[in-house]
Amino acid sequence: MFNLISKTTGNNLLLSTLAWSSLGTLFFNPAMGSVIGAAIGVGNYLRVRRNNKKNGIKPEGVIK
Repeated sequence: MFNLISKTTGNNLLLSTLAWSSLGTLFFNPAMGSVIGAAIGVGNYLRVRRNNKKNGIKPEGVIK
């Protein structure tokens, strides 16, 4: 489950936060689960971004 969510939402901060916070509400009460999930989502986004930078993968950015 972790790898699936990480691969599908890791490059987008908003999707990562929403996916992890919704998953967090399944395991904890709604308020605490969403906070814990959002923290995990932000951490996952930063981890994917750091790994992409280390491997030389550039972000797509805004198309002009």
